[in-house]
Amino acid sequence: MLSLHSLNIKNFKNFENLQLSFNKEVTLLLGSNGAGKSNFFNIFKFLQISTKFDIKTYLKSEKTSALNLFFNWNKENSIIFNINFLFNNKDSLSFSFLLSYKSTKEIVIEQEKIFLNNNLINQTSGITINEFQIFKSNKKNSYIKLIHKYLSNILIFSFYHNNLFLKRSSIIKTLDNKKSKNTNLKLKQDFSNLGQILYNLQFTNKQAFQNIENAISQIIPVFNGFDFQSIQNTHFLKLKYKLSFSKHKASLKSASDGSIRFFSLVTLLSLPKNQKPSLLLLEEPEIGLHPYGINILSDLINYYSKDKEIIVATQSPLLINNDKIEIFHVFNINKETGYSSLFTFNKKNYQELLEHYSLSDLWKMNILGGTPLW
Repeated sequence: MLSLHSLNIKNFKNFENLQLSFNKEVTLLLGSNGAGKSNFFNIFKFLQISTKFDIKTYLKSEKTSALNLFFNWNKENSIIFNINFLFNNKDSLSFSFLLSYKSTKEIVIEQEKIFLNNNLINQTSGITINEFQIFKSNKKNSYIKLIHKYLSNILIFSFYHNNLFLKRSSIIKTLDNKKSKNTNLKLKQDFSNLGQILYNLQFTNKQAFQNIENAISQIIPVFNGFDFQSIQNTHFLKLKYKLSFSKHKASLKSASDGSIRFFSLVTLLSLPKNQKPSLLLLEEPEIGLHPYGINILSDLINYYSKDKEIIVATQSPLLINNDKIEIFHVFNINKETGYSSLFTFNKKNYQELLEHYSLSDLWKMNILGGTPLW
């Protein structure tokens, strides 16, 4: 089994030299608007889409040009990636490569290398355009297969993108009850199969389904459980939810954006291990949630992290006060240069202050950085 240990990225977007070690469970990222959190998430979008498809697909999905990937738009400098994993919690497995600018739609990939315990075990010769060669030419190598599977199964959710939730028709899908025994169905990045996931869980993992309903009912008092209504003369169902005050079943179309966000978040964070992505990244998941809902969210993040890695970028004081998180990372941006830097903080170094203040207090006082006043 692979877990993300650290990464070193040079000359990518506004990161001249980014180095970060990841926590075993929850990696928490803080920072003011424009400090680099979204660009950090873009690193993983790039890795996920480029390894699963190719770089051209990534550029198209982001509606950007190749030049925008390069630090300070300097196409003379190469982008260097070095991603380090732990294999079975003991061995070091690394993947590195170099990117160079060719045109607005094309990037040269070279020096693709795989290391096991710092020993080179595989590398590509020559260069390719937009496509990783190492994953295509070495399909039988078990280590390469592991890395490819891990990177291509990363999932990133940015909750400030309202279009995912305003397009409610993408969430209110009809459900094929013939698929109800599929225990490995993955939740899609746009939540378009949310209903199918919930329907399946009734049969494949009743405890997870009940946990989802219980968590939602704590935040939405009128929620009284999900309901799956048959569509006449078909084998399809429609997802609705029961109301505590009425026999009427409500569709998700009538729910608020905040409610739909919470339905989606709770489902995502309550999935069984076999349905979770290799790595989950949540960008500002607190948006639209009541403070009590954010406390529930914090508990769900802790629960999720027991068996899978999760990275959370937030500006919520309530999430920052998560007792389970000992180490967190703060992005700051230099307003003169536009370069992002990263500082790592360990609670152990702030014990005296934490006897009198919470972590969110220290953040708001700018002691930790990561505010517009930095």
